[in-house]
Amino acid sequence: MGYLAALGVFSSLSLNLALQFGLGMRGISAGRKKNNPAPFLEAGVIFLSVLILWLFFTYILAPLQSGFFMFFLLFPLSALACSASEWFLIWLTRRHAAPEPAGSVPADGAEAIRRGSPPIEEKRTPRLFQGISAYNGLVPLALLLTLSVGVTFTEAAVLSLGFALGILLTALILREIRRRSGLEAVPALLRGDPVTLISMGLLSLIFTFAGAMFFNALRF
Repeated sequence: MGYLAALGVFSSLSLNLALQFGLGMRGISAGRKKNNPAPFLEAGVIFLSVLILWLFFTYILAPLQSGFFMFFLLFPLSALACSASEWFLIWLTRRHAAPEPAGSVPADGAEAIRRGSPPIEEKRTPRLFQGISAYNGLVPLALLLTLSVGVTFTEAAVLSLGFALGILLTALILREIRRRSGLEAVPALLRGDPVTLISMGLLSLIFTFAGAMFFNALRF
């Protein structure tokens, strides 16, 4: 149990090394509406996609002795798995979404009525559709690490969950930094993307040091 816990912490830190290259994090960490739980769904897409791809590469492609050909299939299969996972999770979220109370009008709808224009109905669920780029390389990177480290299904599940939780934590931190930069006394030139890039650099240094410690402790 201790080994699996350490493996999960290692995976959550190691994938955040991708912050040094800015892979896939801008869309995840960008400011969104309050009723939009997109970071949580995107973390779910990453977890589900990496786990499904690990099963495919381990139990289907490996017996076929695909060898170097596996790397040519890495990105297209990752994009396909991400797109399928997005559609499935969006469908699942919409199916179990709580209905609006009868007679209630959203805040933006009430404002539109007050101005004399028809209300604009907002979707209660997010639109992701980043699967075609496999989250700008985050999923293939997570899959490569899982294939090289995870031996059993339990280890692969822990690694995939750690990757997803690490991305979720980083996205929430960056989103909060972007939000606070608009409220605090931050120079106008640093608000938005500049302060996000600086924060990504600092976070990458922290996660690099912590990830190296767990890497040496686990002796991979």
